[in-house]
Amino acid sequence: MGKNLPDNVKVLRSIIQHQEEINSINPHTFGDASSQGLLAAAYAITHQPLGILQGLVAAKSSITKKGVIITRFQPVAGHMATNLAGAQCKNS
Repeated sequence: MGKNLPDNVKVLRSIIQHQEEINSINPHTFGDASSQGLLAAAYAITHQPLGILQGLVAAKSSITKKGVIITRFQPVAGHMATNLAGAQCKNS
């Protein structure tokens, strides 16, 4: 299962809501771990005169191995978030 799946998938997402001036775009990353898996997400908060939009830019997840304590996975989740942020900077 999963042998024919691609390693990376690129999805274009709009991070603006209105066709007007953009005051600012603030990128954020988040990483977390649990006993079942770990994840990293990159999202952007866009400020425009008519409103504020928060949207997902990219995400990555992984299933954890059984028998390993959660504190071992928390730095890995942080590292995933850092790598995801770096990848977004290279692609922009």
